[in-house]
Amino acid sequence: MISKKEEKKLIAEIDKKRTEYMKSKRYGKDICELFLQNFNFKGNTLDKLDVQKEIFPLVKQVIESYPEELQHRNIDLIKSSLDRSYYASQNATLLSHYTEQLINHNDDSFLVVPTGFTTGTGAHEVSCIIKKNDEKIQVEIFDKAGVSPPERLEKANEILDNYGRNYIVSNYFYKIDNTPDGINSMAKAIASGFTDRGFKPSDIKYQPLHFLSKIAKSEHYGRNVTSSQYIQGNCLMKEVVASLKRVLSEKSSPGQLIFATDKQGRTDSLNGILTEVACFRLEKMGYGTDISNYLRDQYKMYCYLKDDRKNYPEDIKVMRKIENGKILNKHFTNSIPEFKRVASYKIEVSLNDNNKKKSLFSRFKKFIKLEGKKVRVNHLTKEEISVIRLNVNDIRKNVEKDKEKISRNFNNIKEKALTMSMFIEPNVSRGSVRNSSVKNHNVRE
Repeated sequence: MISKKEEKKLIAEIDKKRTEYMKSKRYGKDICELFLQNFNFKGNTLDKLDVQKEIFPLVKQVIESYPEELQHRNIDLIKSSLDRSYYASQNATLLSHYTEQLINHNDDSFLVVPTGFTTGTGAHEVSCIIKKNDEKIQVEIFDKAGVSPPERLEKANEILDNYGRNYIVSNYFYKIDNTPDGINSMAKAIASGFTDRGFKPSDIKYQPLHFLSKIAKSEHYGRNVTSSQYIQGNCLMKEVVASLKRVLSEKSSPGQLIFATDKQGRTDSLNGILTEVACFRLEKMGYGTDISNYLRDQYKMYCYLKDDRKNYPEDIKVMRKIENGKILNKHFTNSIPEFKRVASYKIEVSLNDNNKKKSLFSRFKKFIKLEGKKVRVNHLTKEEISVIRLNVNDIRKNVEKDKEKISRNFNNIKEKALTMSMFIEPNVSRGSVRNSSVKNHNVRE
């Protein structure tokens, strides 16, 4: 356990780095890259491998915009968990500190921490969902690609249905002693794969998973069966988004739609809200409407292609998704525009925990001075929430309205892609790799 003073110092260091990154020229383009990955439009080509952590404050604002989706849960605790996840994902000491403070048997008290490792054929990103259950620390590795060390005794059951779709058990659990030594060892194991340090060919393969196996009292596969039809090498973004959808869908109410994770759920709606929240943030940071229009156009194409696939049999549906994925990857690998800020701004960072008598977390706040007016990047007013909700409703309606325009745009992309002599493989910093070895379940105790 570290002191409050030490915690604030570590947070301030992370905030300082984030402030510089948010002020950089690349920030807007990087956010666009993340959303294109989330839409399955391209594989990862980012050289900054910790940018996906920007999803945490965005998801927090999604919850603030649609609190009714989580009305049966402790929303303040969930938002605190997202804040802590952001900081824990960048510092092993904070990861250990916040793990110690998890509440036993509480689905709203969690940490989602991305980590990665090299494999025999490349590199891969997974997400760790950390909770405290039965006075044990439970580390759930969430991985839709089903990648595992070759020596793992237990392999995920992989199912290939009649339509060519892969399904796999996507979660794997490690149970670790809830002791200072156990928690510190867990934090070091996960932090060994933090993306901000980069990877070299000599790195130990599957390093975080090896370390977790050494310290775990037991480990086993879970029961979460998901599609593992990876279209792009986009695990950098897809795994953390999938993990967040999972923790937000716990204790789902019967009427819950937006945060549902099953195939019949409205995951397109969640993507739409995320898109609008990102557009709002980028405009408040001084970017013009070009970047928000760009993101909205890509979301509308995502919805259009998703709707279009519904008109085909299942086997054709899969083939179209793969075919379109290759075309879009070829196009977007080299065509994301450079977006410039059109207004002057200044970012200031401060910690504020005086708003609550019992603050679950000293929340960071970013203030931006935009043309003489201070605005909060990580805070939404009631008026701003109303605008976001209206925009979310409008953008889905506009998919049908702009159907012909979207279709022409996609056909133009397709024609350009087909004129290229070969498929462009992105310089993937971390992509999705698959483990084809499949065996029956055997739980190690």
